[in-house]
Amino acid sequence: MACATAHAYFETHLNEISAPLGPPVAARIAAIEGQPSRTKSEKKELAALKAVAKTLAKTSSKLSQDFAELKSAAYAFAKLGTAADGYADELDVAFVRAALALQEREDTINDDRAMLASSKERAQVDSARSKAATLRAAADIATDAKTKSRVLAQAEASYTTALKLAEKLAKRTGRPLPPARLRSGDTVGPGGARMAIPRGAGTPLDGASVLFPPTAVGSPIAVTLSAGTPFVGGRDLAAGPALAVQPSNLQLNAPITVYLPYAIPEGGSAADLVVFRDDDPDAVRLTGRQIELDGTVSGQSTALGTFQPGVEAPPVGAPDGAYTVQSLAVATNAGTTTVANPPASAFDPSFSAGILVQSFNFRRDGTGSAQSGQFSIVNRGFLRAAPHHSDLFAPSFAGSYEFAWTAPAQGRFAFSFPLQLGQTALADGVASADGNVIVFTGRGPGFDFIGVGLRAGASVAADLAGRWTGTEMGVQLLDGGIEPFRTRWSSATRDFDASAAGVFTFAPTGMSFSTDTQYRTNATDPAHVQVTSSATDGAAPVTLTLGVGGALSDASGRLHGVYSKDAGVIALTTTDSTTKEIRLLVATKQPATAPAGVFEGTWNFARFETGSTTGVPDTRSSTQQFLGRTGSLSVNASLDATETLAAATRSIFSLTGNLPLTAMTWVLGGSSVGETSSTSNYTVVPDAAGNHRPVGAPVWYAVSGDGSVVLGTLTGGDANASVGIVVGVK
Repeated sequence: MACATAHAYFETHLNEISAPLGPPVAARIAAIEGQPSRTKSEKKELAALKAVAKTLAKTSSKLSQDFAELKSAAYAFAKLGTAADGYADELDVAFVRAALALQEREDTINDDRAMLASSKERAQVDSARSKAATLRAAADIATDAKTKSRVLAQAEASYTTALKLAEKLAKRTGRPLPPARLRSGDTVGPGGARMAIPRGAGTPLDGASVLFPPTAVGSPIAVTLSAGTPFVGGRDLAAGPALAVQPSNLQLNAPITVYLPYAIPEGGSAADLVVFRDDDPDAVRLTGRQIELDGTVSGQSTALGTFQPGVEAPPVGAPDGAYTVQSLAVATNAGTTTVANPPASAFDPSFSAGILVQSFNFRRDGTGSAQSGQFSIVNRGFLRAAPHHSDLFAPSFAGSYEFAWTAPAQGRFAFSFPLQLGQTALADGVASADGNVIVFTGRGPGFDFIGVGLRAGASVAADLAGRWTGTEMGVQLLDGGIEPFRTRWSSATRDFDASAAGVFTFAPTGMSFSTDTQYRTNATDPAHVQVTSSATDGAAPVTLTLGVGGALSDASGRLHGVYSKDAGVIALTTTDSTTKEIRLLVATKQPATAPAGVFEGTWNFARFETGSTTGVPDTRSSTQQFLGRTGSLSVNASLDATETLAAATRSIFSLTGNLPLTAMTWVLGGSSVGETSSTSNYTVVPDAAGNHRPVGAPVWYAVSGDGSVVLGTLTGGDANASVGIVVGVK
């Protein structure tokens, strides 16, 4: 085959459709002529076969002539009746070749159609092509060769009409037409070509093609397409067969585009689909990846070789794809009371704490998005007159937004997102090596938060069965409508067993820690009192239903969460309108007896804490602090631990209630202080299950049964009486 010129209306592979019929026809003619005498039927057969041979011997200059030859042969064989039975196999091969030729016509029409911007022009092409497709379908179901050949010839004429129309409209765009479509073994020249395996060829690579732009090759060269040896593996997932394009490793003057059919493997995503080239010892991802409308994925290469589609594994230790994120957030609204009794909806001064549930998507180009979600909040506003406070529990709305993110180091990431009035919140996070778990924390003006994101995947209730340990943080507004009244911040370690039916039974082996700030607004002195306490943790059993996408919920509507089977993690939230309480629990499976060496290694973590005071409150004021930061915990085989905390900013809010009691003026102000990075060393003293829970230690830790997750609880055992939550991943 000569090298291709610009596509135009360019005929390829002529004189091949009816070629399989020539040899057996010639052989039968010779056999009859070699007989000393012939019967009447043999004479009739010989005359018919000579007419067929004469037709087949003609050199075609158009594809329509090939179809005419096929039709002529089929008609002649029909007249011969059973005498033509010996040509049935060759006729079937001819029909297969005819179908491939028509498919190439359709593919070429699609190449031209893709250039058209006008919907009206595309509709014109589609109308013309649909007539041809209808005829082609009729040929497919024809039961006799005569009818089949006749309808195929009509389909070819109709496809050619549609092709000429598509080409005419494509020329009007003023852009170069697509190059001609060639097949394996054809010669590609400097003018370019598309080397393709037509659909209908009967191979797993049907629809694969390689587009050679002009000047890609300096001189004509024969190129072959064939099944290659699969090579995509490791963390990447194969998404289709490999295509060998030879001569292998031929360097090109301009990049070619490789198009491969694909099928998304289980656990994969079309968003991560790419084309790889086998560059031993490592596969190379091609640039310019596109998902095409024809069911192929494409990429660009500067060399020939073996190519295969695949789903690229996410970067190690980076967020990737979609997560269900549950965040505990606190919004503190500074200000001064200015009226005797502001309405219950007033937020000046007040604070709100809430559980925000959103869908996050981290893209590999460094962009991301958060979708609007549910936001359940408890709010306490401070009033001038008795009872000097107003409490609310209300659903709210969280908007959608786009953000940019970076990964400064493996296992670490950072991003920012907009708040109201042009303000921005900054978040630092950690990600597990497989990307199934992300945890981030941070702050914005009057806004402090921690979020836990899980990639859920498929699971069933039986997967929940086992022993779990968790860490929890929450806030509760006590004494609503009366005085004195309290705000309680708490953290807890929680151990529980889950049954295959979703029954969670909590054990008394955990411990809760709390700090109460009591506002004695019914007495002149003192007005603010703070008390820290701890108690054995325990709770009544709850039954959770596991739904689609790992969603967890109870019948009361108080508990919602998500379960990731792959990560072995549950994130569960409590939002209770009756008790004015919200909580965030993160749990992981942990056997009763820890495997040897499970509490060894390095975990990156995010932690969120609240402290009650920077000192002793006076009779009229108190402070509340929030600090979100990342860090790491490293434990060696001797259980020597090094805990490192990154630099961060502590939010400090001071609340003052000034006399008289009958018209108290509340002042809530905010400030911040920088916390430098710090390192502490200690020895881990795990119990049988792998829990590090020494009396008086500021942080208790527990580790998952496979060592991939570490969970911490701040116990209030530091100078600021901080309670809080730590979630770490390897």
